[in-house]
Amino acid sequence: MPVGIDVSKLKFNVHFLEKNIDAEFENNLNGFRKFLSWLKKHKAINSKICMESTGVYSYHLANFLFEKSVCVYVINPFCIKSFAGSKLKRIKTDEVDARLIAEFCLERGKELQLWKPLPAKHFELKELNKLKSDLIDDLTCLKNRLEGAHSEELKKRLEKLIKQREIELKEFKKDLAKEFDKDEDLKEKKELLETIDGIGEDTARTILLEAGDIEKFESARDLAAYAGITPSIRQSGTSLKSSGSISRKGNKRLRSDLYMPALSAMKYNPVIKEFAERLKAKGKAWKEIICAVIRKLLHLAFGVLKNRIPFDPNYINTQFA
Repeated sequence: MPVGIDVSKLKFNVHFLEKNIDAEFENNLNGFRKFLSWLKKHKAINSKICMESTGVYSYHLANFLFEKSVCVYVINPFCIKSFAGSKLKRIKTDEVDARLIAEFCLERGKELQLWKPLPAKHFELKELNKLKSDLIDDLTCLKNRLEGAHSEELKKRLEKLIKQREIELKEFKKDLAKEFDKDEDLKEKKELLETIDGIGEDTARTILLEAGDIEKFESARDLAAYAGITPSIRQSGTSLKSSGSISRKGNKRLRSDLYMPALSAMKYNPVIKEFAERLKAKGKAWKEIICAVIRKLLHLAFGVLKNRIPFDPNYINTQFA
């Protein structure tokens, strides 16, 4: 019987279905060790251990358990939310959530894949890339403040801060690029992605760090689904049938960081440009077009990475479709 774990910043709650028992531990190394002893005590060490993906909060716990040869399953939070809806769960506490995760693992166990950690260097680069995105967001916030500033004194201070942040960001990007290129495999894959018009260095790094090993995706559609950029369809009898919106049930950073590259690709990538024009001729709305273009870019990225060959707009291959 599975063990469900609800992870938060400072603690995590667990529920063991077989014995219907709950426990709570600190979300740190000491808490991890106590949890491992708890699993052994209750003879749950060989159970499926399931938790929601909550970024670094769940990553370190999952990594600790993996190193101890415990079977770990890290689940998309949307899956748990949908499962809770199907069960009509109205009470939400950490204990209830832990039990719900265990029940999900019990019912959907055959569909789940064992979790594997990123290589240590890959994880470090991923965190650095996230920090870069945060710095860009902070800089954008300052620039927006400057646009709305009326006081001359405030404008001067904001301009000074913006100049400092721009210098810091430039240096940070340079250091990140150096660290990234130390990994020959990542560097080679990045250069392959850069052959796709519209995808630059920053975007290539984001795709590789957020998506991870491309071999875990069976198809380009799986990669697009991971980013939450696959179309969602709603249908009920004959009264409701709609499509065109995206699922948003995936990696938000990967999805959002592809917006500007998609705009660029619509201008300079002949395959993407023709694709977008075809959609426009069909009367598709702008939002549908840009989402489809982002999806197409991910399909192209999947093609060059899977086949390990540069992108060629004149080469027709279903892998790139």
